[in-house]
Amino acid sequence: MLNKKLIFSIFLGLISISFVIFFYNSSKKVEVHSHTTAEEVYTCPMHPEIRQNEPGSCPICHMKLVKVETNINTQEKSDIDLDISPYQADLIGIEPTELKRKNVVYTIPVSGRMLSNGSVALQVFEKDLRYIKKGAAFSGTTEIYPEKEIVGKVTSIDNLADPTSRTIRVVGQIANGKQNYPSEASFTGNIQVNLGDSLIIPERAVLFTGRGSYVYTYDNNTLHPKKVVLGPKIKDYYVVLKGIEEGAKISSGPNFLIDSESKIRGLDDQKHH
Repeated sequence: MLNKKLIFSIFLGLISISFVIFFYNSSKKVEVHSHTTAEEVYTCPMHPEIRQNEPGSCPICHMKLVKVETNINTQEKSDIDLDISPYQADLIGIEPTELKRKNVVYTIPVSGRMLSNGSVALQVFEKDLRYIKKGAAFSGTTEIYPEKEIVGKVTSIDNLADPTSRTIRVVGQIANGKQNYPSEASFTGNIQVNLGDSLIIPERAVLFTGRGSYVYTYDNNTLHPKKVVLGPKIKDYYVVLKGIEEGAKISSGPNFLIDSESKIRGLDDQKHH
């Protein structure tokens, strides 16, 4: 008798295959911005990396390969729109979400060492340095006195990154009195940074690929991929730095299924030539 976990895995796999094939058969509009002709390519709905120039079966799952069109011009990128009805969107769990701005406070975890009774050296990763200014508040504790909270303000920021850890030293002045802290004692805490009014996007709406981070805008029953540049993660959200504007509606559902369909339609064609 098959193991219950194996049966459940097979069941989930069949559901995923059904969703991808469902998407493939229901999509109608494909816009390819190019001035070149197309060549025949066959790919697997479950394994888009499998591509060949003639019909056949997938060597991984043995499904019948699906014919797609691929642009042979490697200089221009395909622009794929996927049509989807409200019924189809509801069936696979797509939730249109309108993007809004919100006042955001970013908590940056840091570690460091005590320099003296009145100051501490903190190590900040390069990706977070842009958000830290002089006067930013920090708090934390030492291993010696874990029950005593240390608070203070950032007073200086180095301009040289450590080539091994990719961190930058930030020095803070302790504000809540003196304590007999031994030099080089370890410090663990965080820096609080108010990012102000920021555009945020749900984590579940972001599709991370080798080409970058993408979301799918949802307008007039059409899904369209948009590349975005993300800032820090705040709980279950990301701050958006570039790529999409406030008020846009995006899909926050199972975007891996949409991505599978996009790959079938040719979104990844450039890297196969």
